[in-house]
Formats: sequence, C-alpha cells, structure tokens
Amino acid sequence: MAPARNLLSTVVVVLLFALPNLATAQKRLALEALQSRYRVTSFSFDSNGIPDMLVGKLMPANANGKTLEVITFQFFEESKDVYKLHEPSKELKVERVSKDMLQKTHIRLRQQYKGVPVYGGELITHFDSTGALVCVNGTVVPNIDMNVTPKVSEAKARKVIRDELLQLYDVRKSDIQKVGLLAYPLENKMVLAWDFTAYYNTDSQTGDWEYFIDATTRRILQKLTRIRY
Repeated sequence: MAPARNLLSTVVVVLLFALPNLATAQKRLALEALQSRYRVTSFSFDSNGIPDMLVGKLMPANANGKTLEVITFQFFEESKDVYKLHEPSKELKVERVSKDMLQKTHIRLRQQYKGVPVYGGELITHFDSTGALVCVNGTVVPNIDMNVTPKVSEAKARKVIRDELLQLYDVRKSDIQKVGLLAYPLENKMVLAWDFTAYYNTDSQTGDWEYFIDATTRRILQKLTRIRY
C-alpha cells in the first residue's frame, strides 16, 4: 500500500504546482492574442484568466461613420475568445453611454445569459475625445450553465420577503418592488434569482433593502441595505 500512497501524493503535488502554471499559461496566451491585435500598454487579469483591465491603443478613431457602440461590439467580437464570450451581441447589453467634461465617452455594458442579467458581469469601454478606444475594464462571468425559467413565482418570492420583515422587524406594511430575474453567484456556480427592493418606514425604524431570492428554492441568498450613512 505504501507505493500506492506515495504515487497518489506525487500526483497531488504535481497537480498543485500545475494548476497555477496552467492559469499563468492561459493568461500569457490571452495576452499574446491581445497584443497581436492591439497596442496594449497596461493590463491585468482576473482569477479566471480574463482581462479586467486593458489600456492602450485598442481601436483607432473611426473615419467610416461607425458609432462608438458599434466599435465596442466590434472589439468584443474580435476578442471574444479572450473574454470567454460566445456571441457578444447577445451576451452584452448597453446600459448607459456617458460623456465626461474632457469629451471622453464611456459605454457601460451588462452581461446577460439567455436574456437574464448576470450579477457582477459588467464591462466598460472608454473612448478618448477623438473616438479612439483606449481602455476596457470590468468583469465577465464565464461558463454559465443554468435554467432561466423560475420555479418560484414572483408572488411566492415576495411572500418570503414579507415573512422575514414581519418576523425580524415586526413590519406589517412595506413597499416591495421587483427589479427582475438575474443570474446570481452561489457556491462557484450561477443560479437564477429574483431581485427585489423592500422599503418600510415605521415610527421606530426605517429599512431599505435589496433582496436576492433563489428562484428554485425560495432561499434568501443575500440582502443588502440600500441606506447610505
């Protein structure tokens, strides 16, 4: 039995050293792919080997009349292998376009999975005053695989919140508003969840919460106060 245990120990040690090296190799390949396409001057990667910051001359100012939104999607289509996207036009949705005092434009995109927003999945493209893409930052959640049809109805999810407010805070009247369904992280995977806000104001207390309710089990995944002190 001793030789078998020694062999198993050797395999475990090899894997422990190989995994960080594999992640490093993936990042190196991703960087090489980016540098072959763009003039990247600064970068960083997240733990999944996906760029969370790119700076450089990424896309030139457009002379053919393309909008900055079109250029944004062109960049992600060219780089979808690096960002671990399959169809950027379906997986990313423009949420906001803004221009600052220096005439730089910033386009914020939300990641989606089969039309459902992904919690924590957000990318921003930054264009200088000439219209050149000079920075991309944000986070992509890769390898999502989940059912997007809720087993728990909106009404039942609301009841979970009402019951907790009554039990914990003795609140009998509250304003609960649905934000919608989203993909929410739970134990290294994404699950379908209801997103609600819940506000109440009594003689003794005020509460303003955001609730995330598992759309399969009715479990409260998380609640966050929206009151800023």
